[in-house]
Amino acid sequence: FVGRLKEMLAESEWKDVEELVLVLDEVISEYNDAPHQGLDGLSPDEYGRRLMCVVSD
Repeated sequence: FVGRLKEMLAESEWKDVEELVLVLDEVISEYNDAPHQGLDGLSPDEYGRRLMCVVSD
């Protein structure tokens, strides 16, 4: 996550804290929607949804 965060921040510009918060929200959203090798190719969001289904059953 930190590596991708650094990449996206290097590609982004912001004028103030509010804009930085928007950039960080975008980075986190993109990270959570992307497939991850450590989660068997699932995104963290999908992994969490599946985990919640198992726990609630």
